[in-house]
Amino acid sequence: MISMLRRVLPYVLSIPQYVYELKQIHSMTALRNWLYFKFPNLFSLPPFPPYITIELTTLCNLNCRHCWRPYSLQKRGVGSMTASSFEKIIEEINVSPHAPQVLKIGGAGEPALHHQFPEFMVALEPLMRRSVHTILYTNGALLDRFSPQEIMQWNITRLVVSVDGIDQQSYEQIRVGGSYCRLRQQVRNFREHRARTSPQKPWIEIRHVIMPGETLKHLLYFRRQWIAPGDTVKFQPVMDISTRMRVGVNTSQAAKRTGRGIRRELPIEYDGNVPITDGTGRFAGNIASHTIEELWLRIARRSSTLI
Repeated sequence: MISMLRRVLPYVLSIPQYVYELKQIHSMTALRNWLYFKFPNLFSLPPFPPYITIELTTLCNLNCRHCWRPYSLQKRGVGSMTASSFEKIIEEINVSPHAPQVLKIGGAGEPALHHQFPEFMVALEPLMRRSVHTILYTNGALLDRFSPQEIMQWNITRLVVSVDGIDQQSYEQIRVGGSYCRLRQQVRNFREHRARTSPQKPWIEIRHVIMPGETLKHLLYFRRQWIAPGDTVKFQPVMDISTRMRVGVNTSQAAKRTGRGIRRELPIEYDGNVPITDGTGRFAGNIASHTIEELWLRIARRSSTLI
């Protein structure tokens, strides 16, 4: 019973985030896209990936104790996406008759550490006309390196800031190299600047991984602390590193069994490789030599064997 409650706790605590997502839905197409991401096995496979994740770099400025990045680097090494690969991805999205619903920028590293990060963000502008929502993940380095004015100029729909640990002491023990107080103040400053200029976006989502020993009381306290500097707080369970490495960057153990993760998202690693993320370590191909549609079709064939 206790283990079941622990499994559903992240979803219950994240209800305000889901409510926000539903409020952004203004058409039947948008509703279908939202439902597809939650329950992709109930729908036919779309001709183009509804979600695309781009890993700009595996560089990171923190050494988080629960992170799978060190294990990933043993296989893939440290590196960053080339400008030609990034431009090819954005161009294909821009000209495709089936644009994705969401473009996610994240992965094993901190995106803001890519040496061409500002140029990449400017290159996202054409996607605004395609109504592609862009989600940018950061551990806070983004707010260190760029001013609120710069960030507001980019086509970013949602800014996801990772904050683990329930207070300064636990945060700095888990996210080694980070400063809890500095991060909280930076998030607050950004929100205040946004309120003076554009109250709509980017939406600030605080993402918290629930660590062993954190109780409901701890998590409610955390939400009270961060709902003011941010806009919403979303919780997710901590995943065992060995499981994460077996399954892949963008899936869960459940996704491995059902093909759920494979059917809803195309992950593109910093070197252009597109992993099938079914735990086999296989790749669908590389973005340098294949189109997004070709890679998606290869993954689609694989997903059909997992349902």
